[in-house]
Order: sequence, then structure tokens, then C-alpha cells
Amino acid sequence: MEYVIAGLGNPGEKYDNSRHNAGRIVLERFRVACHFPEWRKDDRHKALVTEGEIDTASLTLVAPDNYMNNSGKSVAPFVLPRRLSGVSALAFPHLVVLHDDIDLPIGAIKI
Repeated sequence: MEYVIAGLGNPGEKYDNSRHNAGRIVLERFRVACHFPEWRKDDRHKALVTEGEIDTASLTLVAPDNYMNNSGKSVAPFVLPRRLSGVSALAFPHLVVLHDDIDLPIGAIKI
């Protein structure tokens, strides 16, 4: 099974440790905890990307390198249908988006 996990936030030092960058912060901690490779810069999709596996799941971690309002442009290419090798069906990876939610108290999460 294939998953794309996107951690949203804003680029730049101004936002590094802000609540608005919660998605990027959680994604980075996940990357380190799961021993995924260092980020590689994907200029074509304007994102930082790394891949790895957990059990039988293939994961692509995506940290858009643009502002939150434009993050869909960076994430979309990773979840658009792709042809499976030797199969005529299209594959849609599962998408998990990590982001802040001003309507939740700090420290609360929802799934």
C-alpha cells in the first residue's frame, strides 16, 4: 500500500517554530523517528521529499517549500493517478495531510 504524508507550513525562519508550521514540525519528527533518509530538494514540485517503508507500506513524505495557500501545487503531483507496472488500473496513493487548525486548542489533534 502506498501513502503520501504531507506536512504543511510556511517556509523561512520567521515560521520555523510557529504553530502555523505544526505540520512540517510533526513530519520532520516522524522522518527522524522512522529513520527515513535526509530530505532531498525537488525543484520541479517545489518541495522537500523523502521516501521509505514501514512494514509493507511505501511512504513518500512531502514538505511543500511554499506558503500554505500554494501547498496543493506541491502535493498534487504525488497523489495524481499513476500507472501500475504491467497493470492497466490507475493507482491512487492514500494521502495524509498534517497541518495546524486554529479551531483546536494547542496540543489537541483530530483525525
